[in-house]
Amino acid sequence: MWKEVKTWATSHGYKVNREKVTDSPKSYNYYWERKSDVSISGTADSTFGLAKCIYNDITEGKFVEHQENYVKDIEVTNALH
Repeated sequence: MWKEVKTWATSHGYKVNREKVTDSPKSYNYYWERKSDVSISGTADSTFGLAKCIYNDITEGKFVEHQENYVKDIEVTNALH
């Protein structure tokens, strides 16, 4: 999965890296930055988290917005039942 996410991120203008962590249940810490503006960067503890962070940056938070709307829909549905 790492290679696929790295290829995808690179193709969208991001630099990604991972660092082995020996004292953690997670094997790696993942780092990303936008090549055109290195001040835009972040970390994640999984390849999924890495991809999600980059996707949020690409789409200006669409994934976060979708998740927030999903939670609101669930809350409304639960309130009606």
